[in-house]
Amino acid sequence: MRYIHPKPHIGALMHAIALLVGEVERATGENWHEDAFTGEALRHAIERLIFHFAPTADSKMPVPPRIEEAAMRMPPPCATGHELRPTWAPARRE
Repeated sequence: MRYIHPKPHIGALMHAIALLVGEVERATGENWHEDAFTGEALRHAIERLIFHFAPTADSKMPVPPRIEEAAMRMPPPCATGHELRPTWAPARRE
């Protein structure tokens, strides 16, 4: 299989996540994929990283039509009830 170089913004995210993995595993002394606490800590760290750099909407954000169409093909538990916000962030008030 041939390695394809990612776009710069994707490569930067990959590198940042690799750094987070190293820091979290160093702090806990465990591997993220073998230890539940370390895995959870890494999940939160990656979520905070994305939340920090990705743009956020000030109000209810529209869902792109392609995503709406894909959701219509999913079973109901997967297609409904999700908000586009990190799990640690407070719920938005409507």
